[in-house]
Amino acid sequence: MDEQNLFGEMDTVYNTLHTHLTKLNNEITNEKNKIEKAKEKILEIESERAEVLKSIKIVESKREEPIDNDDTKVIEPIPANKHEENSIDVELTEYLVKLMIENNPNSSIVKNLTLKRRGDWINSCRLMRERDGRTAEEIKAMIDFSQFDSFWKSNILSMAKLREKFDQLWLKAKKDNFNGIKGWLDEKRREENSDPF
Repeated sequence: MDEQNLFGEMDTVYNTLHTHLTKLNNEITNEKNKIEKAKEKILEIESERAEVLKSIKIVESKREEPIDNDDTKVIEPIPANKHEENSIDVELTEYLVKLMIENNPNSSIVKNLTLKRRGDWINSCRLMRERDGRTAEEIKAMIDFSQFDSFWKSNILSMAKLREKFDQLWLKAKKDNFNGIKGWLDEKRREENSDPF
């Protein structure tokens, strides 16, 4: 074999090896790219997993204080804290919650109504009676009005808000001749007129 043919064969082998090397390099690059994409996907999945775990913990913490959105079932009683010893405050708060559920069975406010927040609502009811001088009948009438009125039912979503807007609600209810307040006022007048003292 002459020298020229030898070099020609060596070139052919070199080119074949070089082509094979390029192919292997490309395969390595492709596999590395797949690994990088897999790492990114794993990071995304791990992030989503962390969010799910966080949500599970939140749900587990709420499971001790379940709020039943099915208005065909009885709403669990609201325990009074040290300030709310009068059961009427508890009953009125339960009544407001019941009407809010009837208006919106998926109410996020009711869903997130923890025992502490319920206690705050009960306390607001107590303050309405003791500090603001509202009677239980007046408070119930304003709960009815606020939850039956198309405007107010989307604005009165807590006992604290009911207390804050009580005067406005009262005046609006009287102006609209609301049956609940009208009936209560009529009954009150009858009682006053029949009072022998």
